[in-house]
Amino acid sequence: MAFWNSIIIPLNAWTTTDDKAHLIQPTLQHHSFPVSGLHTIFHEVCSSFHSSDPPSRNGEPSPSDYLPINLSSVAEEPLIFEPQDAPPMPFWEKLADFAPEDLSIEDLHRIATRYVATALEPSSGSTWKGRLQRDHSIDPYMLHWTATVILNTPPSPLWKLAIHMLQTASDLDYAPSTITVLRVILMMTKGGPEASRYRSQFRNTLDKLGRLVQAGENPDAITLQGLLKVRSGNALKALKDFDAAIDAGRRVGDAYAPAPTKQRSRPGGSGDEDAASNQRAPQWMYEADCHVARGRILNQMGNREAALESFSIAALELDSPDGYLELGKNLPLGSPRREECLLKAAMSGKTEACPLLLASETAKSREAGEDKALVEEHLRWAAEWALLGRKIEEAGEDTVPV
Repeated sequence: MAFWNSIIIPLNAWTTTDDKAHLIQPTLQHHSFPVSGLHTIFHEVCSSFHSSDPPSRNGEPSPSDYLPINLSSVAEEPLIFEPQDAPPMPFWEKLADFAPEDLSIEDLHRIATRYVATALEPSSGSTWKGRLQRDHSIDPYMLHWTATVILNTPPSPLWKLAIHMLQTASDLDYAPSTITVLRVILMMTKGGPEASRYRSQFRNTLDKLGRLVQAGENPDAITLQGLLKVRSGNALKALKDFDAAIDAGRRVGDAYAPAPTKQRSRPGGSGDEDAASNQRAPQWMYEADCHVARGRILNQMGNREAALESFSIAALELDSPDGYLELGKNLPLGSPRREECLLKAAMSGKTEACPLLLASETAKSREAGEDKALVEEHLRWAAEWALLGRKIEEAGEDTVPV
C-alpha cells in the first residue's frame, strides 16, 4: 500500500512472489500522494492568503488555528481549468481500480467532462454548482469520488481540477469532501517557485470541519483536527483528538467506512497469509493515519508499549505503509518482523526504510564471516536498497509526514 496510508485511497505495491527482486520493480509505479509537484500546484493556495481570522468562540481554538497556512476571505475563485482539461477516457481506464464500485469509468468521464463544461458556461454565474445535480444528475458524492480518483495520480494540473471539485462538493455540504480538501492542504509544506492563477476559499470549509468535530460523531473530522494540531506542534492536544476519534469510531461502527473499490477489495499480496488473515477494512477513511500519528506521539512520550500497539493496528490490521515503517523502526534489530515491516514500507515508497534495510544487509554481510557467496549476496542487497532509496527520492514519491 502507498499514500498519505493514505490520504485518500491506499495503494498496494507488493506482489505475491517471495522473490525480493520482483518486489522492487512496482515501487516507482504506485503512488501515495507524492511531494514532487505539490509546491507549484499549491503555491498560490499558500501565498495568496493573509491572516484575518476572527477570534474563536469561547476562547476555544478552531481548526483554522492549526492549519499551516493563513486564511482570508476572498471573492469567488477564478476558474483554473479550460475545456480541454477534462481528462479523456484513456485516463480513466488506467484508474478503474480506484473508483467506487457504484461508479464506472464511463461515469467518471461524464462527471468530469460535464463539470468542466457547466462551470465554464458563460451564463453560469454563481448558480452553476446547484445546476450540476438539478440539470445533470451529478451529486456531491459523484464529484468527491471523481476528484479522489484524479488525486491517485502524480501531481499535475489535473489536481487543480480535482481540488476545485472537492471544494464544490464541500460547498454543497458533503462532509467527506470538506475533510479531504483540508487533508490535501495539510500536505503542503511551502510555496513553489512560480506564481499561480489558483485561488480558493477555505474559511467556510474550516468552519464546516469545526462543526463536524463539535458534533463528535465523525472520526475522520476528529482525526483531521488532530493531524492539524500535530503539524502546529500541539502534540498533547492532538493525542486527545486521536483518542476521541477512536472512541467515535467504536460508537458509530462502519457508518464512516470508505466506499468499497476494486483496488480496496482485492486481497493483500504480501505473501504472508497470517498477516493477511488479520487485515480488515478501515472503519473510517483516516483510521490508519489516526493510529500512526497517535503511536508517534506516545513513542515520543516514552510509552513504547502503547505506541507499538497503535503501530501494529495501522500495519498489521490496516496495511498502512506508515504503520509498517513505524512498527519496523521500533522492533528489535535482527527481528524477522522488523525486516518484513521495513520491506513493505520501502516497497510503498517510504524512503526512510531504505537506509534501515541497507544497514541490516550490511550487518548480515559482516555476520556471514568467511562465506563469500553469502557476503556478496547481502552486499548486493545493501546496494539495491541504496539505489532504490535514491530512485524514490529522485521521483519525489515519498510522502509528506504529518
